[in-house]
Amino acid sequence: EGAVMEDHTLELLEFGRIVADLEELCLSEGGRRALRGQTIATEAAEVDARLGLAVQMRQVLESPAPLPSLVFPDLASVVARPRRAGSIFEPEELAALGTYILSATRLRRHLLRAGGALGARAEAIPDLTAVSALIFRYIDPEGAVKERSIPELASIRSRIRAIRQEVES
Repeated sequence: EGAVMEDHTLELLEFGRIVADLEELCLSEGGRRALRGQTIATEAAEVDARLGLAVQMRQVLESPAPLPSLVFPDLASVVARPRRAGSIFEPEELAALGTYILSATRLRRHLLRAGGALGARAEAIPDLTAVSALIFRYIDPEGAVKERSIPELASIRSRIRAIRQEVES
């Protein structure tokens, strides 16, 4: 009976509509999934903490300093796939990962300026700038391998082109 009462209360509060409206504001599919998985806080301390974060985030969004450009590709399929030693990422997956890291780093820097509880949350975002730099050294943002950065690959592709031309002749 308690669960029915809770569902009824949520319905009266139009909680589903609120979540749907918030989903449209999320910057990523991962954010939407996290939002859908949120539980409703009922303890006063937790409600106060979440409300404090929301108020602080609103201040950040309304401040004169706009949010930086952020792109968070959906990494669910990359993260969900089991990895073993020696397994590889596809170039497109690496580009998505590099883009995600760059956006997370930009967001981290922006939110650290806010300080408080929001700044503390931002500190938990690891700085993986070196990883994204390494990815983009060899892969462009669209997921194509940069031949210039890998001389051996450029040489192999050049030989393949020469052999194809020979075969065609």
